[in-house]
Amino acid sequence: MVSKQAASGQKKSANSALRSVLTGLAFLCCATSTALAQPSQPVDVPIYYFYAPGSKTTSAQYRLGINVGINGGPGQPYLFDTGSSFFNAEYNPNTWGGAFAKLSTAPTSTVTNGTNVQYCYGNSSPCRGYTGNIVQVPSLGFYGTTQSGVVNNPAASVAGTASVVLSASPGYQVNAVNQHTDGGVTQTFPSYFTTPPQPAPPPDGGLVYGTFGAGDFAGQPTNGTGYVGGSILGQTIVPGATQGYVVAANGQPNPASSVNSPQQANGSQILLGGQRQSVTAATGCNPCVTVGLTPQMLGQFAPVGQPSTTGGAGMVPLTMKPDKAFPNPYGGTTGNNSSTEFGTNIQVSLTPAGGGTPVVTPLGAGALLDSGTGDNTLSKSLNSTTVSAKGKSVDANVTLSAIGVTSTGAPVPGLPTSSAKLTKDASPITYNASFDTGNPGTASTLGLSFFMQNSVLYDLADGFLGYTPFFVTDASIVTPASGPLTVDGTNVPIGLAGVISGPGGVTVNSGGALQLSATNSYTGPTTIAAGGQLLVSGPGSIASSSGVMNNGVFDITRAWQAETIQALTGSGQVFLGSQNLTITNASGTFSGTIADNGSYSGPGGSITYPGTGGSITIAGGTQTLSGVNTYTGGTTISGGALILTGSLASGVTVGSNGSLSNSGTITGGVVNAGTVANSGTIIGTVLNSGAFGNSGTILGSIANTGLLGGNGTFIGNFANGG
Repeated sequence: MVSKQAASGQKKSANSALRSVLTGLAFLCCATSTALAQPSQPVDVPIYYFYAPGSKTTSAQYRLGINVGINGGPGQPYLFDTGSSFFNAEYNPNTWGGAFAKLSTAPTSTVTNGTNVQYCYGNSSPCRGYTGNIVQVPSLGFYGTTQSGVVNNPAASVAGTASVVLSASPGYQVNAVNQHTDGGVTQTFPSYFTTPPQPAPPPDGGLVYGTFGAGDFAGQPTNGTGYVGGSILGQTIVPGATQGYVVAANGQPNPASSVNSPQQANGSQILLGGQRQSVTAATGCNPCVTVGLTPQMLGQFAPVGQPSTTGGAGMVPLTMKPDKAFPNPYGGTTGNNSSTEFGTNIQVSLTPAGGGTPVVTPLGAGALLDSGTGDNTLSKSLNSTTVSAKGKSVDANVTLSAIGVTSTGAPVPGLPTSSAKLTKDASPITYNASFDTGNPGTASTLGLSFFMQNSVLYDLADGFLGYTPFFVTDASIVTPASGPLTVDGTNVPIGLAGVISGPGGVTVNSGGALQLSATNSYTGPTTIAAGGQLLVSGPGSIASSSGVMNNGVFDITRAWQAETIQALTGSGQVFLGSQNLTITNASGTFSGTIADNGSYSGPGGSITYPGTGGSITIAGGTQTLSGVNTYTGGTTISGGALILTGSLASGVTVGSNGSLSNSGTITGGVVNAGTVANSGTIIGTVLNSGAFGNSGTILGSIANTGLLGGNGTFIGNFANGG
């Protein structure tokens, strides 16, 4: 992260110097499809992890990288930095393509106030950072890597073909850097690339060519030229989509920690037909940036509905800047909305190593999620002897927690709390934390560790941020007849916004967690083992599946609409929230519990899914419920039959084509227009216009206009019109 703001001084000199000392640890590479011109649909851009082993002046730490080819030129590695707003690319006449190729000086600016723009680290003076001219680039190519796993030399490991090409006219606004200063060394361009001996290594530590800003905020140069610029991701407009992007870099075992999530050995390598493969095989993008937000992608983060229609319920509000927008690379006068640098309403707390009362940031302290910071720099308001013996850095084994809050400071309902155990003076420094000593020093910068544990959504259109411990991807999967798509405890929590199709099924085994937000068309069975969790969220659906066998957790609390399944069996838990679950072809017994509220609890994060008034509809077949069911929205039998041997905490409505056989307990009443046979207990009122046989006990009053018989017990008032 680089900025002129004083608070940005949180990025320590060791971190900024790191930009010149990067070596690679990359996870996965590239997509295979190519998007040309202004994207007509969301695109997946590959990114990757790098490890910097440290030097005499820097500490070992991790980084995210991205390979970019400028105007048809070959891909070059850059630092991927959500704490920076500009794409600062050091001008190389040998690799910049088209009209930018082979120039003797850096290209001149083609935008107003875009000449001699400075973008500096923190509030350094003189400028420690980039100086250049803002140019309009018609095309940017994004490349994967030729290796998975460790990349020893990023510049030598760039794939030969771009996986994604973004084009724009007049072009994306890029800072063509002619001077870079860091660590007391100044480099000038293009002379760096033209002065013998050649070929010259990448300028920044021999590994990267600048910083690819990926911030959700537009910014101005440090030297105040009047220019307002922003990241390539913020500039991109995808017609028909909600404008914004998702950074998903939590799909592999945590490379920086053996105790912080995720630790699952197989990461996002799921089983498909019995064979291990990446869940992102269709896109090849992991880690990944998805540009352009579909309802399915939003559904992985937003628990109630699309933020544009719900006021962002369940999302973190961003502090927006209506007077500053991202440049529009397509020639329009209006660009995407912009947040402010520390405009994320995230409350940070520190819990002492031995437990005790947490220290919490005050309301309005602000935070920045910054993939370009190697460690964490926290608000000085957290500096307490209970978490820091010497008052500069946080003690080892202190727990850092982060939760999105509303403008009044209340935790956002349905949003996870992200937690991590901190280190002190450790190498790599990823989980180290210190306090901001600048002025005012109230904001917190949560560095790369946050992205290692969470997928992060930036909704520029609506002004909200979301995050989740699920690794979120829009990849589609075909599940074969030879075996199901299987997620288990060796996998990170996986959020699929792409469609699952095919004749096979879906299985979530013990320890696995899978969240589905697309309208899936697979026709095989859905199986949830004990200890497994399947969540349907957003506009998601599994209505085409032949049925759900649930011995774990089946959760629809984050769905935006009523859900339909064909059958329900098993002994697990079903959570409805405020939604209705319709069963269309019931067959078998569910002996578990059905309730309103649900939750996901996993390493590094937990989510509670609020909601009451969940309901069940039996629309066909015969469903037996033998467990203790506490959902409060009632049960409707519109077709088929319900056999109740357990209990219901709410009432039952039986339609003219439905039937109810109760030998258990119904706490609510029964409204019957069909057929009821009661040998159990009904506590509430009975309104009968159908056929009702009672050999059990009815404690409430009875109003009958139908057929009523049996030798059971009636305790309440009786009114007979039948």
